[in-house]
Formats: sequence, structure tokens, C-alpha cells
Amino acid sequence: MIWLNKQSLIQLSFLVILVTGIINGWVVLMNIEGAMAQRVIGSDLFFPPPYVIGSVWTLLMLGLAFCFNRLHNKKSYQTSVLFLFFACVAYPIYTFGFSSIKIMFAGNLVIIVFATFLSGVVFEKFRYLASIILLIPIWVVFVTYHMFFIY
Repeated sequence: MIWLNKQSLIQLSFLVILVTGIINGWVVLMNIEGAMAQRVIGSDLFFPPPYVIGSVWTLLMLGLAFCFNRLHNKKSYQTSVLFLFFACVAYPIYTFGFSSIKIMFAGNLVIIVFATFLSGVVFEKFRYLASIILLIPIWVVFVTYHMFFIY
């Protein structure tokens, strides 16, 4: 983490785009549609298309990079932001390419709870950063809400 602390916001943003680009590229190259896409195809149900989901996650992760950068010398906050980042970007991996609906719901719940808790903790000293972090559970609640209608 010491190495990350020495990076500028531009460098952190580049790293985020690189990591999310690799994950999004992997999803596209492997032609992973996942359980949601399979259920939505040929139905009247709404679920955001993969390019929207990937774009939103990239923006949310850029927000976390901004928070990490602004929390310089606040090691416990930065560690929590880094943990949230990895929990979010590893989602396609630990849900087995979005194929396990139970793990998807469990992962969503963990991210919602942890990101909301982190936002609350950060809110005490850094309100504007807390609002950026809070965007993550809002997005995940939105997607989870649609998942419930699909399943």
C-alpha cells in the first residue's frame, strides 16, 4: 500500500482503468453473459446491458481511486477503500463468471453492507468522500432489485 500512496490521482486513475479494462475485457473475450443475461433474453424483464454495467463500475472505481488519494495518511481508511475496490473488481471471478446466482446475491449483500458501513465511517470526517463511496451500494441495490424480479 505504501507504493499506492506515492501515486498521483492520475496514476491511480490509470491503474483503475487498466484493472477494470482487463476485467471487462476478460468478460467480453470469454463471452460471459451470466445467469442474468440468460434469463433476460427473450423476456420483457429489464436488466442493464453489460456495457452499461462495465462503464458504471469503471466510474465507481475511479471514484474509489479519488477517495483513496484524498485519504492520504489515513491508513485504516485507505485499507478499507482498497478492500472495497478488490471486492468489487473481483466480483466476476468469485461469482464464477456471473453463473452462480446465490453467490451473486451474497456478493451483492457483502458489498452493500461493507460500502454502506465504510461510507458511514468516512462520513464523520470526510462527508464528500462518503457520498462518493455511497454511490456503490446505491448502484448495487439498484442492480440487486432488478435481479430479484428476474429470479
